[in-house]
Amino acid sequence: MQIQELRLQTNVLRLQKFFYTDVLAMPLLEESDAHFGVKAGATNLFFESGASAYYHFAFNIPYFMMSSALEWVRSNVVILTDNGVELIDFPNWNAKAIYFEDPAGNILEFIGRADISVQETAYAFEPKDIINISEVGLSSNDVLALRKKMEQHLHIPHYSGNSSKFCAIGNPEGLFILVNQKEKLWYPTNKAAKAFPLKVHVQVGNTRFSIDYNVETGATVQT
Repeated sequence: MQIQELRLQTNVLRLQKFFYTDVLAMPLLEESDAHFGVKAGATNLFFESGASAYYHFAFNIPYFMMSSALEWVRSNVVILTDNGVELIDFPNWNAKAIYFEDPAGNILEFIGRADISVQETAYAFEPKDIINISEVGLSSNDVLALRKKMEQHLHIPHYSGNSSKFCAIGNPEGLFILVNQKEKLWYPTNKAAKAFPLKVHVQVGNTRFSIDYNVETGATVQT
């Protein structure tokens, strides 16, 4: 599954633009007084002026660059740790991850997955090495119902987790992280996994889908 475009809301648009274009050095696609868009590897990321909101999403980066990426993150933002651990190992996913926040309080993640093959180089990590947005968190009041609806409409395979609190659907290239907002926090923080409106465009096989998501109506899918 490929996450081609992600649209999120924020009430700190100017700060967000500075962070993504200057700190993360993402190329600016477009901007207005009400929105801006940047290039996050193969994914277009947009922020639109709106409600105070925070989300969880992750960027795939080369697995062999994780140690170098850790040094970059240490030098540029505050790392979110798990009991002091900065580079977090996920052996069941064959991956390692680093967490941090942007000015809006979004929980961001650099994740390196050994299952994604990237030609190794000798140079140190830079944000231009971001491959794509690989995870988007979706909070709901009924994880199993949301999973069933999305699997029926999108034919996305199950990836990990199989409970009413958490599951992930998709593949290492692109995942939806489904969590129960009443029972889960956004790892590795103490922030409740609240649901906020978002829009995402994905490609599954040869089919493209547009998903308009909010907690009241769930996921509205269009082909």
